[in-house]
Amino acid sequence: MKQMTHEQALEYIEKNIASDCIVFAIRGDNFIPKNKFRKSWNRPDGIKTTRKNGVCGMLVAKNNAWDEAPESMLKEIENAKTYGSHVFLMSGTNYYGGNDEYSGMQEICIKDHKIICEII
Repeated sequence: MKQMTHEQALEYIEKNIASDCIVFAIRGDNFIPKNKFRKSWNRPDGIKTTRKNGVCGMLVAKNNAWDEAPESMLKEIENAKTYGSHVFLMSGTNYYGGNDEYSGMQEICIKDHKIICEII
């Protein structure tokens, strides 16, 4: 799996955010996938129930613009570490809003995710 520093990941996003329908998200996980993550779980009250229709992450950038500014990505990376020791940058075009209240960040669920890199 490709690894990037957060500065390299920011540069990657800036170069690739041109599409109006692309979205970038950060995901923390203890698992290192070969190609893709398995679909995320619905967890009402912390109990796994059913699979979601995609992979959850915290929104970094979408629709040709940064959500708050590049420096917000550092905050997202730190929050993602609460979900696992590895932090990944993902992209996709087919997504919907999530409902995670744990981190306080804007969660999204990407149906067609691609893992760009592990952020080190």
